[in-house]
Amino acid sequence: MVASFTAMTNRLFLRRATLFLLASTTVAVAATPAAELELYPNFNALSVYVHGVEAERATVEYRRAGSSEWLPAHDLARITNETSLELGAAPLSGSLFYLQPATPYELRVTPEGGTPMLGAVTTRDDTFPTGDHVVSVRTETELRRAVSDARPGDVIELEPGTYHLGLDITGKRGTADGYILIRSRVPGSAVLDGSDATFAAGSGRWTHRGDGVYHTTLDTPRDVRCVWWDGRRLYQYFSQDDFDGGKLLGEHAMDADSVFYEGACYYDKEAARLSVRLPGRADPDELGVQVPEFNHGVVLADSQYIILDGLTIRHYGVGHDERDSYGIKVRRSSNCVVRNCVIYGVNYGIRYHDWPQPRNVDGYDNNTFERNDIYDVGPAGVSWQFYKATPPDFECATIQCQLGRGTVIRHNKLHGSFGGVKNGSLGDGNVHHPRLSGADMDVYGNEFYDLRDDGVEPDGSCNNVRIWHNAFYGVNQAISNCPNTMGPAYVVRNVFLGRPDMLVRPYSFLKFSAAEDSQGTTFVYHNTFFNARRSGEFTAALARSTDGRYFRLRNNVLVVRGVPDHTEIAQLLQREHHDFDYDLLYKDRVGEKENFDPFLQIAGANGKNMYLYDLQGMRSELGWEMHGVEADPQFVGGANPMSAADLHLTEGSPAVDAGLWIPNISDGWGGVRGAGPDMGAFEWPDE
Repeated sequence: MVASFTAMTNRLFLRRATLFLLASTTVAVAATPAAELELYPNFNALSVYVHGVEAERATVEYRRAGSSEWLPAHDLARITNETSLELGAAPLSGSLFYLQPATPYELRVTPEGGTPMLGAVTTRDDTFPTGDHVVSVRTETELRRAVSDARPGDVIELEPGTYHLGLDITGKRGTADGYILIRSRVPGSAVLDGSDATFAAGSGRWTHRGDGVYHTTLDTPRDVRCVWWDGRRLYQYFSQDDFDGGKLLGEHAMDADSVFYEGACYYDKEAARLSVRLPGRADPDELGVQVPEFNHGVVLADSQYIILDGLTIRHYGVGHDERDSYGIKVRRSSNCVVRNCVIYGVNYGIRYHDWPQPRNVDGYDNNTFERNDIYDVGPAGVSWQFYKATPPDFECATIQCQLGRGTVIRHNKLHGSFGGVKNGSLGDGNVHHPRLSGADMDVYGNEFYDLRDDGVEPDGSCNNVRIWHNAFYGVNQAISNCPNTMGPAYVVRNVFLGRPDMLVRPYSFLKFSAAEDSQGTTFVYHNTFFNARRSGEFTAALARSTDGRYFRLRNNVLVVRGVPDHTEIAQLLQREHHDFDYDLLYKDRVGEKENFDPFLQIAGANGKNMYLYDLQGMRSELGWEMHGVEADPQFVGGANPMSAADLHLTEGSPAVDAGLWIPNISDGWGGVRGAGPDMGAFEWPDE
């Protein structure tokens, strides 16, 4: 459904070779004794910071080294959070997009009322060079030995087969010129499997207790966090009575709590006894059951310049809590790459180990996760409310990476789990720290689908967090920005498609909350949101859990269709601080206040909210969307788009040429074609 959008995104970065994209190291350049310019590059984007100034804004220009022409970029944003400033945050910060890897750039930054500051930086190199020394391995023992002996530039090549182990990579250091590469000789055919092989099909280890319940005793007692059968996770109970009762836990677990749930397990740790009840009362000995023996596929600890390439990692989950089930654990490791891997059957596909506290921020910089397929197949027929009401094992994610700087997550398929990318740093008063919730982070070119919670969750400082060119299909919420304490965060050229027939019924594109803490600006540019819901199901393109602030919207297409009630373009916004203009907003059914079906809802005092029913109301009451459009966007897919490709504009769309040119942003999709930039994620005509 969304593959075409990813393909177009990939073509974008190839096509932009004649323009500017990013990639390389960190540089700080002093302009005056009081002011300092800091540049932090990734591959295709760059963070800009100005320290030691009082200005409210700064203009940015850039050029490829050797070019005579300066190009304008987006202005820097002012950081207003006093706690963050006391912790060392730069008062002015912002980002550049669409740069080339391993390319030198020059910048000219001019604070308001000040003198220009000049800086130079080279973007990060994404070739990840290795050496010629190849070590071939066929067994677990050979693999461990090869890792222990590895030196910079070595290539460790796994022959096809299944490797039952948890691989520990601790204290290994490659170099920028010689990564240590651990790869499958045939992509995907080297399988790291954490399950106990003695429970394979035909093991004869199961005893039928009656009523479709089977049990067995583990030879080695362990904390079992996950069990799988026939490609999906079993619902895990934590008491014998609950397992015997057979109901989903939690008051909101399902519409009918009386449903007897099959596809479940219970592990009695003291007796080391595992009980299962499979769909159709199947015999576990026929297909086998995957019972974990290890808690991780790979640990990257205190390591540098390591590449994991083309591995399949599955069925891990032994430990005292839900965090002890992951494909890859990263602990104080930087400049590592995970690419072309398939990871499933774990609570977390990839997870940074330390809890996000200021004392733990070092040692997680410049990691790259690209072209992976990370997923989970959880219990069938359950909702977001069910996950929230059950033990935390189910509130997992494909990637959790809330520490360090310069994490890049690109061109992955992330699906089937509770959450997609968790970048949040809530808890222990740490949300104001400039190095938490993954500063200078890029999430782009990914496909998110069938997720019960958020696609991307950058809760915390959101300091130059960039979410761009992603496709969200069948996720509860695409992006949860709860809170953004510092910013700026960027949400650029993403696509959200929601349909009532999806496995997960979509709710909103962007969620915001935590009013007094959410002082950072979120720039929302050139996105396309389409959601069609069933009657009685609430939806909003922008939704809140508490009052949100500091959103700037430009050139978006936000469409809600086919629902007679409980739909809004935006819900409970504060009327202060926001800035909405040059967006196409369309809702094919607008009801009356008593039907709770407004166009826009504005938070009011004492629960007396303002309800607006058209674009004219937004203009007259708020001064918003003075250049906005209220009309059917005329998608290629018409009123019933089936895929992200269907959200392209037709020639006659009122969104064509109706947007505002945003420096370094509007140019990104192969350049502006026509009299002006189009609203939405796609420029017409397509290339």
